[in-house]
Amino acid sequence: MPENVKCPRCGAEIGEIVEVDGVQLLRMGHALCRAWYGSCACCGESFSWSLASIALKKLIERYCNLKKSSV
Repeated sequence: MPENVKCPRCGAEIGEIVEVDGVQLLRMGHALCRAWYGSCACCGESFSWSLASIALKKLIERYCNLKKSSV
């Protein structure tokens, strides 16, 4: 099931994360993005989304979980 991407300030839905051929992409309407940099149309909050940042976040979470389980 796709995961919604929301504005960090107002919670407006920006798009959703979908998997295509094993790669997670941001779907915004009829567009698929590997990276997106912009502002929320509802509140003006600037933010970004990218495959690299998502991969790094997952790697850090996995490391922290491994560290917790080894303690």
